[in-house]
Amino acid sequence: MSTRSFFVPLQPPTLNDLKVSPDGRGRWRYDTVKRVWARWIPPLVRPKRASGPVRMTVTRFYGGKRGMRPYDRDNFEGGLKPVLDLLKGTYILDDRPGTLITVYQQFPAAEKKHEPGTLFEFEDLNGVER
Repeated sequence: MSTRSFFVPLQPPTLNDLKVSPDGRGRWRYDTVKRVWARWIPPLVRPKRASGPVRMTVTRFYGGKRGMRPYDRDNFEGGLKPVLDLLKGTYILDDRPGTLITVYQQFPAAEKKHEPGTLFEFEDLNGVER
C-alpha cells in the first residue's frame, strides 16, 4: 500500500467559521479558506495520484499563544470541506463514501512535541497507483 503525507502550519477552520448569515454575508469565507489553504497543499504529479479508495487521516495539533482547544467533532469535520474540495482529483478521487475513509484526530501540540498545524496522511487502499 502506498502512503503520502504533508503538513500545513495552519489551524483548519471550523464549520462555524464557514457559516453564511441569513442576509448572505459570509459567502466569501469558503472561497477565502480554499484560496489560503491552496498555497500550502503541495502539488501532486504522476505517479502519485490516487487511483482508488483512500484512507485519509487528518491530525490537528492545537496550541500556541491563543490557548487553542479541541474542536467539536462536527465543527472539525465540517470546517475541512473547502480543503477536501482542493484535494479531489489528486490526493483523493472524491469525497463520496466508498472512495474516501476519513479519520479525524486532535492533540495538543506540546503533548505530541509537534508544532501547531494540520497533518494529512493518505493511504491507498487498493495498493495501485497511476
